[in-house]
Amino acid sequence: MSKKNNSTLLLVLAFILIGTSAWYFTKTDKTKTKTELIKEGMAFSTKTSEIHKIFIAPRDGKTTTFVRNGDHWTVNGSGKANPNIMKNLLSTLGRTQVKFIPTQASVKQAIKEIASIGIKVELYGEGDSKLKTFYVGGNTNDELGTYMIMEGSNQPYVTYIPDMQGSLRWRFTPTGDIWRDKTIFEESPENISSISIEYPTQKSQSFKLERKGNGFSVEPFYENQLKKGNELNTTTVNSFLTGYRRILAEGFENTNSKKDSILTTQPFSVINLKTTSGEEKTVKFYPKDVDAKDNITGQPLLVHRYYVDVNNQDFLLAQQRVIGKLFWGYNQFFE
Repeated sequence: MSKKNNSTLLLVLAFILIGTSAWYFTKTDKTKTKTELIKEGMAFSTKTSEIHKIFIAPRDGKTTTFVRNGDHWTVNGSGKANPNIMKNLLSTLGRTQVKFIPTQASVKQAIKEIASIGIKVELYGEGDSKLKTFYVGGNTNDELGTYMIMEGSNQPYVTYIPDMQGSLRWRFTPTGDIWRDKTIFEESPENISSISIEYPTQKSQSFKLERKGNGFSVEPFYENQLKKGNELNTTTVNSFLTGYRRILAEGFENTNSKKDSILTTQPFSVINLKTTSGEEKTVKFYPKDVDAKDNITGQPLLVHRYYVDVNNQDFLLAQQRVIGKLFWGYNQFFE
């Protein structure tokens, strides 16, 4: 968290703790009635189409910033946000309502929790115009409500989403890679310019596929590799390319303590994909959870998962049942 955001959080919470209602009303627009001020203090829901940036700052300083970019959201400027998690977050921002006003006896404890574990949420519209800022606190004893308080207010409320049971706090708590999109490949066949697949221990099955006008060519990956003289099966090529529409990983492994040592081993496969717009992605697959190995070659016979290195930037874990459709061999295109 930046010093500016941290000091802002501390300042606001300090005012909340001392309970100076006079501060709230003198600092707020004096043209508004008390009823209008109370209504604003309860307006936690926001029309999601108006939100263009979201800033989340927990007390541990691990801040997260989401920015709308066309049909998707980016996270911390490092790529797409996880669409499922974003769906939950936006649903929360658009549907949160006040369930009830807590009793005076529980207000003190609610404010103490917000001061110690409060999550600051800032919402911005187009042109970085601030829409609102509020703080997410702890949950009620029955876990069916979540304390929230609007910036500038001294009145916390118990919030919820109608027709949904449970805490809202967890929707603001993910950090780091958890927020990020786990997609390994997501390309429409018509946008693919070329794909090469190298199998270091099965060189005869390595190949290069390239777009040639309205069709494709499939050639051996290695110069000394035996070339097929058969006619290329166009239907087979289309089936192969369809597999790249969307391939998801199980999760990120960037913090895996064995990452560096794994990356020094020989990968099972290396896939390089280029798009018609000039983008390029190189993905390496390292076997994990191997049941058995070939007695002669020592290579895996049955693999349940693979560690996946994407562009030497991200390290993920993927399931064989999901990514197995990518591992085609050169001979398959001519059978």
